[in-house]
Amino acid sequence: MPGGPLARIKEEVTSVLPEFGNTSLLFRGLAIPIDTFLEGEVRFGKKVGAYLPYLLPDNHMELDQPATERTDTIVVKHIPSWVTLNVLVEVGGLELRRVSDIDADTNTLMLDAVLESEYPEGSNVTLHSVPIQVSGDIPSSSIDSTIDPNLPRLKNQADGFGPFSVSGDYFEYVGDVVGILRSPGNYASMRELEVTKATVTDTTNKVVEIYVNQTVFNPADVFTDGTVMYLRAYLAYESTVLPVPTTELSSSFGPFLVDWHSGMLRDVTPAKEKFTLTTYPVSSPTALSGPTVVEKNTPLTKLPIHNSSMLTWDLINGSMNRRPGWTSALLDSQGRFAVSTFLVPKFPVPSNWVLNVLPKGNDATLLYQFAPNAQVSVPLTADVNNNVNIDLSSGEEAERFEIAILGTAGAEVLFGDFMIHGAYVERVKYTTVVQIVGRYPYACSGMVIKPMFQTLDKLYMNTQNGQFNAGQILAERTS
Repeated sequence: MPGGPLARIKEEVTSVLPEFGNTSLLFRGLAIPIDTFLEGEVRFGKKVGAYLPYLLPDNHMELDQPATERTDTIVVKHIPSWVTLNVLVEVGGLELRRVSDIDADTNTLMLDAVLESEYPEGSNVTLHSVPIQVSGDIPSSSIDSTIDPNLPRLKNQADGFGPFSVSGDYFEYVGDVVGILRSPGNYASMRELEVTKATVTDTTNKVVEIYVNQTVFNPADVFTDGTVMYLRAYLAYESTVLPVPTTELSSSFGPFLVDWHSGMLRDVTPAKEKFTLTTYPVSSPTALSGPTVVEKNTPLTKLPIHNSSMLTWDLINGSMNRRPGWTSALLDSQGRFAVSTFLVPKFPVPSNWVLNVLPKGNDATLLYQFAPNAQVSVPLTADVNNNVNIDLSSGEEAERFEIAILGTAGAEVLFGDFMIHGAYVERVKYTTVVQIVGRYPYACSGMVIKPMFQTLDKLYMNTQNGQFNAGQILAERTS
């Protein structure tokens, strides 16, 4: 990498490392937004911007006039559309009250009980939660009486405690918080439960089966059909089903990282985010996986890898060239060829591909390794397509991948694409819930993806005598 911006970046990073330190620069590619207009459903939030908008919470109000002690009426500067009858608002961060009436012309909220304190103009009024209700009595399979027959409780299962079903004006998602009143009518007695799994069972009536993060005693008495609960008014978004981009060289984008931009806009406690991902094959409503909770920069590996990606890996032995539809490996004078690439972040278990390998003229042996796992040896037959299973079904997460050929000096071996058995990820859908309240404390983008491997559809190469030069990309495309 003799010059160019990538070399300069490496030089700058290396210059600030401690003595004897070194650095490697990995090709990643640009982060690609795939939900460019956020065309899904926004809840308790708003979009700011048109192209590549950001989401902000929309659950905050301020008093437009002082609120006197013992009043049951407050005037705010504006009323978000989410504020409707029977929602709970929190005045001054201290008092929870139910909204019993609304005068939209004067931005006046009538409360179900008087305030115990007075609050000056500009005091915060927060949309705390909205009413939902239990849909159907809790099933007996969700109740555990084995620990104490006299004190049944919500059953602890693989996905959390539950399940039970709720319905209301909105769908619930993983990361949402629902509240139950331990003392009817006493909002201060609300116990909050975080949703750990949510499955829509009735789209029309917005019925969602949920699991929560804590047990509840005597659930048959708590979760009866029609019982009022509350859904915290946290920012949430559910995307449409989105296609994964393709490349100029391949119909598959290749393995990528799931990411999104988010952060606090003020110096306050960081918000708790929950992001779930569901993956789909092409033209099928049946999910391949999910919804699964993912963190930023989670690798998604169930996609083919184009063979030209090998040209950007670290060359250890031999040399490489391009053939139409193939990457060509030329063994060195000792009959060896090897390339290696770091996997950042580590590849998860399981990850599996089928690699088409064609040795020209002579039999050979292929070796591959997902370090720190053991190396695997596969014999190759000359002049036929050898389908080699590249398998990370067990063991540890892989931090490096190496592939090598042992054979005849100067021999050529052609590599095809790393293909997936069966269906692979071609569409995705995601939800995000952010436990945040306040006036513009936080913002987040839609989902972006980052390619784990670069291909030649975004780069070009310099060659010497028609041969790929030492396995190094020498320049970036500039036009």
